[in-house]
Amino acid sequence: MGGPSRAAFDNIGIDSPEYDQYLGPEATEYNRKLVEGKTVYLVKDVSETDVYDRLLRYVYLADGTFVNAELVRGGYAQAKSYPPDTLYHQQFVEFQQIAESQKHGLWQNTPIPTTIPTARATATPQPTTAPSAASVVIIKVDKRAEYVDIKNNGGTAQNLARWVLVSEKGNQRCTLGGVLEPGQTLRIYAMTGEGGYNCGFSTNIWNNDEPDPAVLLDARGVEVSRK
Repeated sequence: MGGPSRAAFDNIGIDSPEYDQYLGPEATEYNRKLVEGKTVYLVKDVSETDVYDRLLRYVYLADGTFVNAELVRGGYAQAKSYPPDTLYHQQFVEFQQIAESQKHGLWQNTPIPTTIPTARATATPQPTTAPSAASVVIIKVDKRAEYVDIKNNGGTAQNLARWVLVSEKGNQRCTLGGVLEPGQTLRIYAMTGEGGYNCGFSTNIWNNDEPDPAVLLDARGVEVSRK
């Protein structure tokens, strides 16, 4: 944890509307009221900077207020997964669900779709025809190391927004995000503190003594792979 910085930085794990977008001015004002005139503390996850050389940081106030989370809770930002910086993704998703149910901010009228972009600076083109979900498969489960590898064996990119990886024995569910390119493998760690895509669990989720399949569900909740 460090003190205030003059370098440009970007809040990790969330996406607020731009000033010229719907609720952009209100989001800017909400953020200003949270931090103006206060000491802020910038905490990194895995990555140091993005492609624009902006620091990638979680933002805290001296009283412990978690600014990233407050923006989501207030409805002025959406939870976004940018692997490998996903330490608090599940927490942000839960805050967004609360904001949606209470119709705060972005959710006060008709909810807008939640999309989770990949960690690249430019938008990822979506395939013109949806690839077969069956082309994304679980290729490895290492229960002792607490990770699962999934691979896109298809010829087009697959958006993983709202996909879920499940440890079947205990029904622990990890919400995925990002875009898996053709031929790309994604390593999904269960526990906080590991690299790669991180589900944020504080304890082991895979049972090493009994059968405990890893099950991959698509955005509709349909099983597409298990191992």
